[in-house]
Amino acid sequence: MRRAYRLDVRLAVVVTGISALTLIGAGMILSMEFTRGQFAIEERGLSTQVEE
Repeated sequence: MRRAYRLDVRLAVVVTGISALTLIGAGMILSMEFTRGQFAIEERGLSTQVEE
């Protein structure tokens, strides 16, 4: 019983850590896009179409 409890706690910590890293990564990407300009994604999409 005690061993299973420790395993559950460890699993919860790992899942929480991964979720936090994912949220931080997504936030950094969004903030980078907004600092470059609101339409940076569309501009990049158009430039790749022109190159092709």
